[in-house]
Amino acid sequence: MPKATQQPTTPGTAPVATSRRILLGAAAALPLAAAFLPSAGASGVTDPMAALYRQFVDAEQRGEALSASAMALRTSLVLRWGHPTQQQPAYTLWAHDPDYVALRDLNDRCDSCSEESARIIDAMFAAPAMTLEAVLYKIRVALASWPRSPDFESDIHEDLAFDVLQDAARLLAGRVEL
Repeated sequence: MPKATQQPTTPGTAPVATSRRILLGAAAALPLAAAFLPSAGASGVTDPMAALYRQFVDAEQRGEALSASAMALRTSLVLRWGHPTQQQPAYTLWAHDPDYVALRDLNDRCDSCSEESARIIDAMFAAPAMTLEAVLYKIRVALASWPRSPDFESDIHEDLAFDVLQDAARLLAGRVEL
């Protein structure tokens, strides 16, 4: 997919840079627009994006809990045995301590949660949103996964933001005057 910053908003207009701020604006505006449109819940149908969103939140919460446990365990290892160095890496400095095995297990489980989150993000953004509620779920996931470091460079987040904006524009086309 091309970079989101290179995509025009409508044919014949200049490209618009997508940002976290634009997603926050869309998230604030969509509930108002949704008040004028039928929802997935009104038809008795559960939006598949809702299930994916719940899975994403669950994977993220499990990952955060595992990460916090790993940080605490790493801190205790550092206090007992010192900081690993290039000359004495963690696998040699702490290898004799059973907590090091537990730390490696926590890190592996945390990595699995990150991989699960990435698969869910891929699934959510591979399918178009069919309701405004689905657009909101996508916005929440895009914002939750948006890098918090200004040094982090990745076009994927701009692509996610552009996808959300395309879904919203498609769903609102001709229904709500903007």
